[in-house]
Formats: sequence, structure tokens, C-alpha cells
Amino acid sequence: MRRLQRAAISILFCAALPAVAAGPAAAGELRGTLQELDRLHLQDRHDEVHRVVDRELRRSGLNDRDEAELYMRRTRAIVAEVELAYYGDEMAGDEARELLREAEEDAERAIELDPDLADSYFWKGAAMGTRGVIRGVLRALFMASSIRDLGEAALERNPEHTESHFLLAQLHDELPGRPLSFGNDARAVSMARRAFDLHEEQRETWQEELEVEMSYDSVEVGLAERLWSRNWSERRRERRHAGLRDDYAEADTPLERSYAYEGSLDLDPMSDRDEAREILARVLDRLEAVEEPTRRQRSDRNHARELADDWGL
Repeated sequence: MRRLQRAAISILFCAALPAVAAGPAAAGELRGTLQELDRLHLQDRHDEVHRVVDRELRRSGLNDRDEAELYMRRTRAIVAEVELAYYGDEMAGDEARELLREAEEDAERAIELDPDLADSYFWKGAAMGTRGVIRGVLRALFMASSIRDLGEAALERNPEHTESHFLLAQLHDELPGRPLSFGNDARAVSMARRAFDLHEEQRETWQEELEVEMSYDSVEVGLAERLWSRNWSERRRERRHAGLRDDYAEADTPLERSYAYEGSLDLDPMSDRDEAREILARVLDRLEAVEEPTRRQRSDRNHARELADDWGL
């Protein structure tokens, strides 16, 4: 069985953190359809997503925003299903890569139709990143830089885009720092913390608007991984936090504030790895208590168990 390692840009973290509600251009029947597609996505019913999207794209009278919303959701469904199937040993690498190329094309089509739709940029980056992980070339700077640019483009259009924060956290964690690349462990942790806080807010929206009660445990595990990788001692955390507070206060843009987000928080007096262990133990306790886990919960639980073994928990 493949090791369920989320190194680099594995998207199971929030493979399915959706854009919950359609944009202002979507109205009436299509808006309801888009919300239904988001509900199906949260439930990992990706075959149904494809059927509904294909049906809606055959309709006449769609404006550019409508089409972009539909193409983006098809991209999202492909990436999420490939992740679950490939890491579950249910799909070969060649098939996964071909599907991801289709996803990238759909995302590019969505961007051309509506350049203001943040999700399209993220899901194009997610498709590229997942394909790069499967090919083993994600660390190539040309690909990593392109994915970073897509994540930042999404945040420029929606500063509260949860998935893009998570994606950028992974990139800054996995890549080396200057002069070789742009990796930055402080940014990685800040973006992961921001992704987690946004995810907690988003869960309430899912429940209110889509009547779906669930969470993505991999978002919380991702924060633990970024902390474990950074590995600051308690003393170093305290010393560096003052500088992060200044960076956050002096940030001129939402993106800069996200990169310094940790500076806006009060940190517990502990080391990064102690906090990472606490987070992972909390997630494992929660997942082990689920009597009938979903496919995604099983995947997150297996990954958390592997990390617990690696970290000596």
C-alpha cells in the first residue's frame, strides 16, 4: 500500500473544502444547483457531480460566470476523486495523471470565462500539484513557482480562501529557502494556522447553508505537520513571535497579513513539536471514536496513525 504521505501538495487536506455558495452572478435555479454540487462534493459523491455538471453545461442561456462555476466544480471533483483513489491504491498513476490534465484544462477554461473566480486558480494549482506529486517532480522550481502564483492569485481575489492558505503552507514547508527556492517555515506555519481558523469558521457555514455537518481533519493534521517541520523551541517561539507581531502590524495587503498571521495570535508556552503532538493526539482521539468512518475519515485516520508512529506518540 502507498504510504499516505501528504508531502508537498497532496490535496486530501481539504480536497474538498468547497466554495460554499455561488457568486453573485449565479441566481435562481443554477444557484440551487451549485449548492447541491457543493453538498455532493462534501459527501465525496463525485460521479454525481460529473453527471450534474455535464447536464448543466448542455443548457442554453448560461452566462460566463455560470459556466466558470460549473467548470471549476468539475475540476474540483476530479482532483478530489483522484486523490482518494490514487492514495487508496484504487487508481494507477498513468490514469491519475491523465485525469489531472483534464482537470487543469477545465480550470483554465473557468479562469478564461471569469478571471475573478478565486476557486478556479486554486483548483488548477491543486491539479498541477497532485500531478507533480505523482510524477515525483513537484520540487522542480518551475512547477512550484507556478502553483504558488495560482494560490496567491486565488487569495488576491478572496483573502479568506481556506484551501489556498493550506496549499501555500505546504509549499513553503516542503521547498528549500533562499537562494535555492522560496520556502519559508515561518510563513508555512502562519498559513497553516490561518487555514485551520478559516476552516473552523467555514464548518458553521456548511451546516447553516448546506445542512452538512462535517470537518476535514487533515486541515488540523496539516497544521501539526507544519509545526513539526519548523521545530522551534519554546524559547525560540517566544523570541521570534515579537518579530512576527511587527510583521503582521506592518503588512500592507491581506496576503502579507496571512503570511505573518501567527503574529496576530497568542501562542501557548510550548515548543512547536509539543504543540504538534497535542494537535495530532486530539485528532486521533476524535477519529478513533468514529464507529463507521467515511472513506475520507479512514484516509485521514491512517495518515494520522503513521505520523503518530513517526513522532513516537
